Amino acid sequence: MRFLNRALVVAALLAATAHAAAAPGSSLNEVRWLAGQWVAEPSGKLVLETWREVSAATFEGSGVTTDRADGAERGFKLQFRRPGRT
Repeated sequence: MRFLNRALVVAALLAATAHAAAAPGSSLNEVRWLAGQWVAEPSGKLVLETWREVSAATFEGSGVTTDRADGAERGFKLQFRRPGRT
């Protein structure tokens, strides 16, 4: 598994999304590095993410954030789509 600061991942995702939105018809090459499993441990939390390429036009990510203090979990799902594709 790869370890990376969550803030860096979020910044990279925003940059990739802005680039894809600015270039209709572009590929998802900018987010291919996300494929796989990621773990981050920001102050008192554990974040597990899994990213996969669903098609040439779609990337999906899902994960869970666990609060180490009380064990509360929050799940999430994200999707990147190449502009102009459904």
